[in-house]
Amino acid sequence: MKPYVSQPIMITAEVVGASFSRADLILEGVDHSTHSLSLRIFFNNPDANATTPKTADGYVGELFVLGHGGCFGAAGHCDTEATPRLPFDLRPPHQLLPAKIWMLVTEGLKTALKAGQLVVSVVPVFTHDPAPDEMLHLESVSIVTYA
Repeated sequence: MKPYVSQPIMITAEVVGASFSRADLILEGVDHSTHSLSLRIFFNNPDANATTPKTADGYVGELFVLGHGGCFGAAGHCDTEATPRLPFDLRPPHQLLPAKIWMLVTEGLKTALKAGQLVVSVVPVFTHDPAPDEMLHLESVSIVTYA
């Protein structure tokens, strides 16, 4: 199947400090309610897209999002809870709440920071042509470094 080519999410950051022993890329609020996809991460390669090879400059790695394929239950079955849970409620959270995923990017970040700036490209790669409501949805992209 041909991967779907979409616009990557790009973030440009000013480099504050480059002294760290570990770095994590964190994606929060990733919607996984529809189809599965992979997310290719590139640093300082703003032209990267779904057809860019994994051997290209700035390729850091790939994350995989296992989608649920839509809702097959009764009405309301896939609605996430709108009200917060009480502290003593031991049930697990709803399965369709947006996910938080991360990957270790220490070496890739150290290499990218030599350029003096950082452009993070999160490129979604689908195995099918998604409908407009099936595009990648996420709340935030961040990098956390540890001394």
